[in-house]
Amino acid sequence: MKTVEVLASYDGGATWRGTIVEPEDGGFQVGVRNPDSGFVSLRIRAQDDRGNAVEQTLIRAYAVRWTGVRERPGAMWPRAASHLAALP
Repeated sequence: MKTVEVLASYDGGATWRGTIVEPEDGGFQVGVRNPDSGFVSLRIRAQDDRGNAVEQTLIRAYAVRWTGVRERPGAMWPRAASHLAALP
């Protein structure tokens, strides 16, 4: 994979924010900042060395519920979209 970009939305895809994407074990680890509650949408863009590209948008990819306990304020949960498959 030449480039991988993952964006997160907290308003159903109206606006998008960048995430932290790092290579890990042949895939990529993605850091997404979860809200206290609500839904997180993800947009993933990837391109290989030959110019093959893909973009996938997942509206309401997962839900976040407030449990009343937070280990660290604003904690990052890095495995929301962890290992992206390589393009064919």
